[in-house]
Amino acid sequence: RSRSAGEDAVRLLGRFEALRRLRHPALGRYLEAFVGRDHHVFVVAEHSSRTLADAFRLHPQGLEERFVLAATRQLVGALCHLNSHGLVHGHLEAEMVLLTETGGVRLTGHGL
Repeated sequence: RSRSAGEDAVRLLGRFEALRRLRHPALGRYLEAFVGRDHHVFVVAEHSSRTLADAFRLHPQGLEERFVLAATRQLVGALCHLNSHGLVHGHLEAEMVLLTETGGVRLTGHGL
């Protein structure tokens, strides 16, 4: 039997609730989700105006080694945290890494 759009929306909202409870300093936060017309699900997540992809474009000669090491450590921690909950990222790329105001990174786009 195939699922209806409404059943898919309910399933996705349940998954969203589980993801919203995940806590790690280098994981972006999911804030809210709601179902719109025609059972479309809209997700509101933490956002930043700068991503790792932006940093690569601004520094074509390369990023500082200290930043790269710290960012790598933070991202590996976030990926390990996801893995400990049976999750994988599935779409890991520089656009999915937000740069924080304090010089840290936050991985987004996980789990959905």
